Amino acid sequence: MSNIHPDDLYNQLLVDSVNRKETYKSFFEFYKNEMNYRRKMSYPPYRYLSTITFQFSDKDKLYDYVCEIKDKIYDLFEDPSLTILGPSEPHINFHDGKYRYRLILKYKDKEKVLDVLNEIKDLIVSKNIGIKFDTSPYQF
Repeated sequence: MSNIHPDDLYNQLLVDSVNRKETYKSFFEFYKNEMNYRRKMSYPPYRYLSTITFQFSDKDKLYDYVCEIKDKIYDLFEDPSLTILGPSEPHINFHDGKYRYRLILKYKDKEKVLDVLNEIKDLIVSKNIGIKFDTSPYQF
């Protein structure tokens, strides 16, 4: 059996997503472009991603409180590599009589963000707001 290079097996690799559609001549070309895109957008493996989902019965109060928590996370983290997106409503934004908002965190220092999340958890629980941390989100 002869050695077959992966590029000899396929003529093209087509990547079709919601945001971009590109054609590549080889997997290696795709990999290089994808890694450049991920670096530019601060996606894994160049940054960690986590989500924090909050839920409460009053939508306006919840939104205001999530904005406060976002500011608090920035204050506690003290690192320019942290980016927080949101607050935004998840796909299912109302469930069991409660509204939901979510923050998406992009960061480099995993240990530090876990310390900060533990610190804000105590503040949130005291306000009777539901919270869910996902340190390895599969879907957004």
